[in-house]
Amino acid sequence: MEATSDSIVLENDSDLRFYDDTRIVFGSDAELIVAVRPEGSDLLERSTLDQIAELVADLEQVEGVQAVTSLLTVPLFQSPPVGLLNVSQGYKTLEDETIDLDLAGQELLSNPIYSNALISGDGRTTALTLRLSDDPELAGLEVRRYELRDAERSDQLSPELKAELETVERRYKALNTEHGDRRRREIEQIRSVLTQHRDIGRIEIGGVPMIAVDIVEYVERDIVVFGVSVALFVLLVLGILFRSLKWT
Repeated sequence: MEATSDSIVLENDSDLRFYDDTRIVFGSDAELIVAVRPEGSDLLERSTLDQIAELVADLEQVEGVQAVTSLLTVPLFQSPPVGLLNVSQGYKTLEDETIDLDLAGQELLSNPIYSNALISGDGRTTALTLRLSDDPELAGLEVRRYELRDAERSDQLSPELKAELETVERRYKALNTEHGDRRRREIEQIRSVLTQHRDIGRIEIGGVPMIAVDIVEYVERDIVVFGVSVALFVLLVLGILFRSLKWT
């Protein structure tokens, strides 16, 4: 089974079509969100920020993680205030040891770009955004497959385009299966990293790639459990009916 939306919805599902339309317009949604809520210390304490920095560094080492966005690296202009003439000379971030953490907290919470995005409204939880790498060939095939399928639904598919669609479908399925297996390994590694940093506090992970992988794993596990259960049930019924394993 493939860890993709295609494997868990009907091909002509209206929601899937809307989802595909959205990705065509806005691009890939291969992102994971990691929420971190420190326990025993404030989020904007230097010791907590150092722990988050270590977490970010470890996540960046995971194969398939293209980039990690966190509150540690966003620009701050009011901690302390920076004049317009000095902005061109650079800006401070939470990684700067000399930054005023109290002023930084006020700026992060008052900035609509950061508040309730990288930091919760109560200032106790932060979010890390993990951008996952995509397969360029698979992305191109996905767009072409969508165009050809759309033409097929409109009865505008010539014999040549129909042959192309069959070729695209075969190649897409092969690459998609490889991509799904690779994505599953990436998410397993990310979860392993998060487990190693549970001493920070509560850590949760979410995102479309993770949901797709988890649903497929649940289905695979249910198939195994259901298959074994049915086999045992059939054997039990046969045993009750015939009361012997030997034919007479």
